[in-house]
Amino acid sequence: MSAEAERWLAQGNAAAAAGRWEEALAAYGRALACLPGWIPALINAGGALKELGRLDEAARVLGAVRAVCPEDPDLLGNLAGVLRQQGDFAQACGLYRQAVALAPTAAAWSNLAVLLDETGQAAEAGAAFAQAVALAPGDAEIRFNHANFLLRDGAWREGWQAYEARWQARAQVLRPRAFAAPAWEGGALAGRTLLIHAEQGLGDSLQFARFLPRLPRDGRIALLAQTPLLDLLAASPAAAGVTVAGEAAALPPCDCQAPLMSLPRILGLDRAEDLGMRAPYLAPPPGLSWPRPAGSGARVGFSWRGNARHRGNAARGLPLDGLLALLAGRGLRLVSLQAGPDAGESALLARHGVEDAGAAFTSFGHSAALVAELDLVITLDSALAHLAGGLGRPVWVCLPFAADWRWGRTGAASLWYPSLRLYRQTAPGAWPELLARVAGDL
Repeated sequence: MSAEAERWLAQGNAAAAAGRWEEALAAYGRALACLPGWIPALINAGGALKELGRLDEAARVLGAVRAVCPEDPDLLGNLAGVLRQQGDFAQACGLYRQAVALAPTAAAWSNLAVLLDETGQAAEAGAAFAQAVALAPGDAEIRFNHANFLLRDGAWREGWQAYEARWQARAQVLRPRAFAAPAWEGGALAGRTLLIHAEQGLGDSLQFARFLPRLPRDGRIALLAQTPLLDLLAASPAAAGVTVAGEAAALPPCDCQAPLMSLPRILGLDRAEDLGMRAPYLAPPPGLSWPRPAGSGARVGFSWRGNARHRGNAARGLPLDGLLALLAGRGLRLVSLQAGPDAGESALLARHGVEDAGAAFTSFGHSAALVAELDLVITLDSALAHLAGGLGRPVWVCLPFAADWRWGRTGAASLWYPSLRLYRQTAPGAWPELLARVAGDL
């Protein structure tokens, strides 16, 4: 055994524990240069490639190791994770089960539970999570995974509590701000200033902005939000009486602070009726408009992909050619709401006579002005879905087979937005069948 290889492996593991995957992969490469073919370094390198989204490379590395060590539980878990991200849920589940049988650790149980949860096997997922939590009750990654299960199941009180583990869970890669002000855990403000700070994606902020009017008004409230949302939120009913500032700005002075997505827990909102939208709570900024052109035919806006940094973006994206084939020839006036289409996508839109509005968007306020004028929005699980829903506009959301917790397990309705209709894949990657159902409802 090479002492230098072991040192590089340890450095890689430390970097991996901190979520620094490029650094981890480089360290594993140095370990393998010292000791070619070393199985522990190969397994961990495959795991790092998976976390970096280099799935084909990860599958090749881990598949080669499996030929030599077919019953290594760490290998099986990493390879199952790759297959899960590639959408091969059946094979991934089999490998996770094999890993649990070989080494029934908390992490192995949690990995199996997550996949069972995502694929609709709720009862078995709950039992697997019970095993994981019993073995490692203080593990933040397991508690975060369990939170997603609880929230998908509608167990709001327990789910919001467990969701606090997101700040320590490696998968989230959240970077908590260093606040001098203490955390606010509810109660009267009594003249103090409360700072609410956005923390995750744009869609998360739009969804959870509904809770701002529930905050006590016996003090001052400031919202620190993502820059693209500032004009929209500042003009919206949800933020009436709230000072809205950009996340790039200096932190405003405050007496206490809370993360935006902790508000349901802090406010004790643990029933479906507490969480649902009571009325449109977003609105375009005054003076921004996108007049409806003359002519007949419903005006339908659509988008087909979300934030490239989202871990599940590859699975949730819609096929643009399939979507255009669905919408074309129906007498609809089509509007692309996709920000940043590439050259090939723009050419495809032009061939179908689609108005490419997304290329002109400068902010979410600008987007809202157009969405407010549309008859229907068709999109994937993205910030656009939350924008249209919060505006009270009709929106059809096309979900991948392993959908996010916020959309529940079954059904076409969403408690979050009464104007929203959900279309769910019946199998991983089954977009043609889903789009056929969308077409049948147009």
